[in-house]
Amino acid sequence: MSSMSVQSSAHGSEEMRKCFCGVRTSTLKSWTHENPGRRFEACSIYDPITKDTINQLMMDKKILKSDVVLLKEEVKWFKEERGKLLLGIDELKVERLDNRKKNVCFFKGSTVAIFSLLTLGVFILCKLG
Repeated sequence: MSSMSVQSSAHGSEEMRKCFCGVRTSTLKSWTHENPGRRFEACSIYDPITKDTINQLMMDKKILKSDVVLLKEEVKWFKEERGKLLLGIDELKVERLDNRKKNVCFFKGSTVAIFSLLTLGVFILCKLG
């Protein structure tokens, strides 16, 4: 049989008994030869035919609910991490474009300098020759 817990109700005088699975207990009567008519507390979802199957399913349900909460927190964390990574990727793209612009400017400046030197060299050769 499952263990029981006792909780006081809002009225204070009445006690609400609950099974360890969290379901309210029921007062039942025993109709055995040894204890005819004897009252006892039992889980309202307990079925002697299925024994603890229902109780085990209730416990599984509680475990699954807590797993869902943990998984939701994990999904939230992954979404935050994904956002940070996407932001980092965008920053790297901007940095790469800036570097390309710097390289193009350097290349253009170098080309102008080389062209100027060649022109000056040709001019000097023409004057000397």
